[in-house]
This record gives sequence, structure tokens and C-alpha cells, in this order.
Amino acid sequence: MAAQDASIRFGHGFVLDAWYVVGLSADMKPGRLARQELMGEPLLLGRAPSGEVFALRDICPHRAAPLSAGSFHQEASGAPSVECPYHGWQFGGDGVCVRIPSLGPDATISPRARVDSYPVIERYGWIWVFLGDAGAQDRPPLPELEQWGDPKWRLISGTYNWKANYARIVENGTDPSHAAFVHPAFGHRSRPQIQEFDIEEDAYSAYAVVSFEPPPPTGIWKLMGKRLGSVAVKNGFHLSGAHVRIEVQITPSWKMVIF
Repeated sequence: MAAQDASIRFGHGFVLDAWYVVGLSADMKPGRLARQELMGEPLLLGRAPSGEVFALRDICPHRAAPLSAGSFHQEASGAPSVECPYHGWQFGGDGVCVRIPSLGPDATISPRARVDSYPVIERYGWIWVFLGDAGAQDRPPLPELEQWGDPKWRLISGTYNWKANYARIVENGTDPSHAAFVHPAFGHRSRPQIQEFDIEEDAYSAYAVVSFEPPPPTGIWKLMGKRLGSVAVKNGFHLSGAHVRIEVQITPSWKMVIF
């Protein structure tokens, strides 16, 4: 299936076979369980004592109890398992049921007793979960953030909650024509025209560089006779994570990357 039309039915609608950010790595301590909702799907996140994060569908296949209301266990082998709070069924990080207490310790458990599990990657301080049917070789790549971990760059991180559909947020981050009216430090409302630009694209992303004319200097900058030149901004999107990247070349030696 082509990347452009790879979709499955999940929760409240169709979503791409793609990676999605579901949380911060720093929030997932070993032995902790957390519930998230992603594209209408209830997810259970957990971190094993070994440090590995796993993701399961947060509905026990037995009687639909939320596994996130249960407890975390570690098997004799060291593998993690989650115990359902209703009947004590235990599921490994791969979703396979490893114990049904009512059947006794020597019972043979049917391979059908399992819960959906999802591929997980930790990168850039985030937990990424893959939704879809694509095999490992067909899954889209994560976006590249070359500056991550580079000591020459200063990292500033934070969380914003937007009361809007994610598509509107992606659109906002890739729309240069609103800068002159919403971000006057980078654009001048008397010169809001967007010049012609080229698109850099691949199978999963697209970027463009546009230039903005800054407003006349004010305050001390005006007294000093300082005037900034045009500001170059490169913005675009990558399908994995529905992520937006904005690069602002403020001065020849000062650059900001919003990811």
C-alpha cells in the first residue's frame, strides 16, 4: 500500500499507518502504568525494570476491564507483565496472556488470550507508538532532528495544550502568511506578501524557505540605528507524529529550531 493512502480504521476515524507521540520519556518511570488515548484508541503505557517501554490496548480481552487500573508485575524471567484488576489475568509486554489464576498454575493458556500490542520507539525525549498494520520494513521513518544532543545547541522544552484539531495546528505551523499579523517581530503588516518559494519534499515530508521583512526597529534598537535584515524561515511537516518543524535564521549566527 502506498504511503499516501495507507490507512486503517481506528477509533473515531481513519488514520495513517504512522508513528505518533504519546508522552514524554521522563514521565515514564520503571514499574509505572499510564493510560493514554490515541486516535480514539485507549492505550496502556508501561516501562519495564530493564527500561524498555511497551504499549498495549488498554482493554482486557476477557471482560473489557481497563488494564491501566491494574498492577505491574515482573516475571521470574525478568519480563514485565500487567495484571488485570478484574480477574487477575496477566499480559506480557508483547500482549500475550501469561497467567489466568482461575485455571490454576499448570493450565495451558490459549494463544487467543492476548491483547493488542504496539511498536514503540523512544527518541528526542518522547515516546512514539505506531498505529497500523505495516510491517517493520514498511513503517515510515521518524523525522530527523539533527540538533538533538548536540552540545552547541541549547534545548528548551515545554508543553502546550491546544483546544483544536491537530490538522489545524499542522496548518498553522506551515502557514507563513499569518506571521506579519500574529508574529510582528518576524514580519511587517505593511509588507505581508509571500515571495515565490521552492518545495523540498520526499515520501513523508515537505519543507519550504520563505523570507520576511521585519518591522522598523523600536526602542534602544531604533536609537542605535540598528536594523535587522530579512529573516529566513524554513517550515514544513513530517507525517510521523503529524509533526511540524520551523527553522528561523534570526541573524547569520543565531538560529532557532522549533520541533
